[in-house]
Amino acid sequence: MLLSSPSKSALFACTLVVLQSACATPPDSGDVDPPIQCNFRSGAAEGAATTVNATLTSPSVPAIVANSVNVIDASIRNKIMTSNMSMTTGVTGLVQLGFQVINCTDYDLQVEGRTQFLDISEFPSEPVSGWTRLYLAPRSVTNYSASAISPDSSGFRVELREGD
Repeated sequence: MLLSSPSKSALFACTLVVLQSACATPPDSGDVDPPIQCNFRSGAAEGAATTVNATLTSPSVPAIVANSVNVIDASIRNKIMTSNMSMTTGVTGLVQLGFQVINCTDYDLQVEGRTQFLDISEFPSEPVSGWTRLYLAPRSVTNYSASAISPDSSGFRVELREGD
């Protein structure tokens, strides 16, 4: 079967379109996140957990700050960062908190966290929680969350350390 000139032109055009689409770079689907980069010199990542209401109880002993996340283990201070801290009141009326823990290393990490919920005067409103273990793959992010059990809770302190 012989093709006429207009048919040949149409077939040629379709072939070019197929070849161009096969060779074109696919658009960025957004499915692949860039690798995590931590900058410890800037003090904190954007949206990182921060301390508030800092006061000194004496010239040499800083007060323990409410609504903060504290890395108490010096061996991981330059290995992890925290980000996107939030505290809300759940449907039960109890305080719920959450934040992200970021592994800034190229190897697996185990991090443990515990929470002390506080009353309006920043005194413990309930016993400190047990240690919760988080497993972080290299350059990954995981979530830490805790819920108060006392209706008197209005703030918190979280401590993080390296797991065994």
